[in-house]
Amino acid sequence: MKKILSILASIGLTSTAASAVVACGNNKVIPVETVNKTATDLILAVDHQSAILKLSQAEALQLQLVQQNENGYTNGANLPEAAQVVLINGVNIVATFTPDLQSGTIMVTLKANKAVTAPVVNFIFGGGSAKLTVTNLNLDFIAKQMVKKSAVLGVDHQSATLKLSTDETLALGLMKEVAPGSYQYDKNYPFPTNGVLNTILADGTNVEAKIVLSSDATGSISLTSDKPMNGKSNVGLVFGDYVLMIDYNLRKDAEIAANHQSATLTLTTTEALLLDLIQKDDDDTYQDGANWQTTLTTTIDSATITAGLVRNDDGLVTINLTTNQPMTQAQDVEFVIGTYKLIVNWLSLDFQKIIKTVIATDHQSATLKLSTDETLALGLMKEVAHGSYQYDKNYPFPTNGVLNTILANGTNVKAKIELSSDATGSISLTSDKQLVLRSVITFNFGNYTLEINVN
Repeated sequence: MKKILSILASIGLTSTAASAVVACGNNKVIPVETVNKTATDLILAVDHQSAILKLSQAEALQLQLVQQNENGYTNGANLPEAAQVVLINGVNIVATFTPDLQSGTIMVTLKANKAVTAPVVNFIFGGGSAKLTVTNLNLDFIAKQMVKKSAVLGVDHQSATLKLSTDETLALGLMKEVAPGSYQYDKNYPFPTNGVLNTILADGTNVEAKIVLSSDATGSISLTSDKPMNGKSNVGLVFGDYVLMIDYNLRKDAEIAANHQSATLTLTTTEALLLDLIQKDDDDTYQDGANWQTTLTTTIDSATITAGLVRNDDGLVTINLTTNQPMTQAQDVEFVIGTYKLIVNWLSLDFQKIIKTVIATDHQSATLKLSTDETLALGLMKEVAHGSYQYDKNYPFPTNGVLNTILANGTNVKAKIELSSDATGSISLTSDKQLVLRSVITFNFGNYTLEINVN
């Protein structure tokens, strides 16, 4: 009997009905309860190395992974005590089964040790009396390009909102420009559901995302969940080749000093209350909250980044960022505050480098803006009188503001520098090949380097 079951599992026998039968040598017929799932039932991780699958209450009961009693649900007779491993073409596919004993559902996590495409994967339970079949499993290890955003949680911790810029809606394929300044819905907008997407998190939480887009191609996403969320929650929404990865932490941009040795940012009262850095008293004054600290630290490579916090009487919190030594590269910097993280976007305290991030919507062009402090630091402009500026020594006069560089993969990039009378400026980038995610373009201006990261 065991040999027959082993053969059936190896050839991937499936049944279109809810159950099949296996006949033993003594003509005894054993019913095989079968749950069939396909690739469309899976939620792939961003890196395409794993996936999750939710089994409904009825499916979990059918496979005897849970059992029902008068108090709710308990582990079923067939619930594996350890992860199940199936070998497909030399690749281990590992499945873990996590029950939710409140709802009676099961979350299945599938992981592979290397890329694999499997027409059929069978997981056998109860000595062959039950089977979960997954068809067309494709863990190709090809990561999607990612746009990261943070949503602001409501007081109920089950609703949140975030805003999308025009560049982000264009990059995600939600909107497209059909004429200068005129936009319309693009191929990745979820037309069948009128802008509503649903997804399931690894812990079984159901999340609904409602997308609202404006005529100027900006937008917003409203999130609701059936369980409370916190700073450890992450929601991934797939739009074509891109994934919008949403966390419930607080993301802020810092204003970097011209010498790139320090930076500052300010938390609004709402943000400070969310992080529990402050609390509001009955007389409408603010005091230190449960998570209040005057100093936060984190380590990036060998550099220690220090955040000094100052609480203002109006509830605002000012944060000064310093480092004990130059950062080797720009990156997001995280400070842990209770169950949340304060994430400072793409911080660069390198003492001699200005780092900018742009989104190349068509993957071959992008534009970035330079502040007055940045053009002065780069030596592109200089102040000759109060509020009066002129070109400085590092402006590329021979080429009338045009620079060219070649990336490591042979892509040619042209940069056109435009400067205004107030010493602000912009740089228009074009390339002869598509710029891959996280392409890094550098230009040297005297002792300073302008590093441009392409998203």
